[in-house]
Amino acid sequence: MKNIISRLSGFTPRRRRLSILAEWTRHCNLECPMCPINAPTMRPAGQMSLDLWERILDCCKREGHFVDWVHHLGEPLTWKNFFEGMRLWRKSGLSKLGHISTNGLLLTDDRIHCIDETGIGFIRICIDTLDPTVYKRLRANDKHSIVINNIHRLLDRAPNIQCQVQLMRTSLYPDESPKDFFKEFGARPNLRIFVTQCMDVGGDKSLTLCRNVNPDPRTCLKLNYEHCPITWDGQIGLCCVDYRLLNRLGSMEEGSISSVYLGKYAEDVRSRVRRGDYSLAPACGTCPMDHVNYTCALLASSDLA
Repeated sequence: MKNIISRLSGFTPRRRRLSILAEWTRHCNLECPMCPINAPTMRPAGQMSLDLWERILDCCKREGHFVDWVHHLGEPLTWKNFFEGMRLWRKSGLSKLGHISTNGLLLTDDRIHCIDETGIGFIRICIDTLDPTVYKRLRANDKHSIVINNIHRLLDRAPNIQCQVQLMRTSLYPDESPKDFFKEFGARPNLRIFVTQCMDVGGDKSLTLCRNVNPDPRTCLKLNYEHCPITWDGQIGLCCVDYRLLNRLGSMEEGSISSVYLGKYAEDVRSRVRRGDYSLAPACGTCPMDHVNYTCALLASSDLA
């Protein structure tokens, strides 16, 4: 109890709208080498309860936040409560501001129908490349053709949902063209190509093109309330890149989202990081992310005409 009081004392509610990352599950159906999910030091795996998901949605409505993404680690389409969770998201009125990122292997007809009905802002399918050999190295499986077919089916059957197909720049195929993606999937009004870079967060460091050799966490943009991650068991972290949750701020059991993420303790953590003191945020002191040189782009077919 003393710990909870010390974290929340002095909290004054503010009208700051937060972007929430709600981790439906920390389980995944793949073991990609560029992902840290199976690192020996990773926190325990589990699945979010429907009760917690409802509490997050209710708190967002009450405090003016929105659920931006439904993952931190893990594949959201493997969540055991996927269909009921999507229904609750729609019922909350917040789904239009939400997004799903998936590896695309579980885009079955019933899930596509559910996603279409829920009316989320967009779904991102992380296929990363059109080259099956490169895909097998990046995603550690040979089911590339399944994802290709699932993307085509999603585009056909959910025309009201924007489909973002991810092209990830890696050392394996650094110059792959977005034009090839539009040739494969067509110049559709509901299709965008999301071009990103492989970051240095997983086990295989040889894949990244974006490594920060001299990180300076004091200037990190993620200190400016970019995302509020809430893990499957209700823990609230400082940053979406802190996958182990070393920079834990509190939990849904200790107060509301605002009172934890914007409270006195959280502001003390941010203040210390900006001064170069990582005693309360050890993940910042060893963060490999290069937020300065990282670039991404979202392209429609007309952008390449």
